[in-house]
Amino acid sequence: AGRMVAIVETLKPSMLIVRRDLAAPFAMALEAAGVSLANRVRWVAISEVEGAISRFEADQLSAHFGGPVWRILRSDAAFLVAGECPGCRAFHLDRAYHAEGLASGHVAITTRFANACPAVRFDIGTATLLQAGCALEPRAQRLEC
Repeated sequence: AGRMVAIVETLKPSMLIVRRDLAAPFAMALEAAGVSLANRVRWVAISEVEGAISRFEADQLSAHFGGPVWRILRSDAAFLVAGECPGCRAFHLDRAYHAEGLASGHVAITTRFANACPAVRFDIGTATLLQAGCALEPRAQRLEC
């Protein structure tokens, strides 16, 4: 985590993507070094190995980092990476994906683009399939996790 602080000070990135397991140690290292990300980076995105962190956790990290923290939804087996929408805070899916709600309360993803090794109705876990309607992408399928 200390090395991450040195990297931020040296490279001066405009945004960061941080793994969830490193977010808390990174925040503590920043505090110990007296370094604030406020006015240094525009935003930080947090990636989970599978799924996404909660909005509550993102808000807590935002307070520690001093700026916006966005969530990343990830499912490697479904070839899925989706960033949180700044407008509706849901995850928008590209047209190459099809999401469907399952009776279990989970959501399944089918990858339309993966011809050689498709993911067909891959269960990504507990999520809510939202109706279209975000002003930023009205036709996109949206998920809340």
